[in-house]
Amino acid sequence: DSGAVVTGVSNFRSGPALVRDAWSGEVLREFLQPSSAELALEVSPCGAMLFTISKDALFVWNVSSGALEREVRVLGISLHRIVASPDGRSVFLGSGGGVTAISVLTGKVTAKFRAWGKMVAFALLAGGRQLAMLEEDDITLVSLEGDVEEVHRDSRGG
Repeated sequence: DSGAVVTGVSNFRSGPALVRDAWSGEVLREFLQPSSAELALEVSPCGAMLFTISKDALFVWNVSSGALEREVRVLGISLHRIVASPDGRSVFLGSGGGVTAISVLTGKVTAKFRAWGKMVAFALLAGGRQLAMLEEDDITLVSLEGDVEEVHRDSRGG
């Protein structure tokens, strides 16, 4: 092993995703999405897995081999963003209506978090212990350890 680090992935819309060596910039692997509507991608914190999404599916790739490990259809929502948990065991998939958590190992939905309005962005905070959902005029914070806290802010500063 040369100690290569996964540092960047190109946009699928202009061709395959490219994983490059951190130091040399050499292309280590190319990934061709099996769906025509690629939207977002994320590398696991350890660099071993690449997660990509299309409008209605999650794809889990092995970075070392380039193999597609799992395809998970997520029906009934239109996906637009993906974030990996700090431990790499779950991915959080965002749509306008909220966030869906999926186990990387099983491909099963483990939780759903509904936004009160149209969600425009989300992030994991506090080392993956909180989920923040930014809506058009609200922010909802959800503890992923069981407690729920909501913080509402509107465009009037209230």
